[in-house]
Amino acid sequence: MSNKKSRILNNNNTNKNNKLSFMIGIESGLVLTEINNKKSEEKKPKPQKPKIEVKP
Repeated sequence: MSNKKSRILNNNNTNKNNKLSFMIGIESGLVLTEINNKKSEEKKPKPQKPKIEVKP
């Protein structure tokens, strides 16, 4: 295999790896934001909704 061919192959592999790590980064980022949102929701007292009693 010539040097040029192997360089192209390596480039393709790094592109795939970059995409993968990018996707993984997005996934973990989303999970982190969800966790942060839950934490901030716990801190804030939720506005009390008026309870509507449903009579049978």
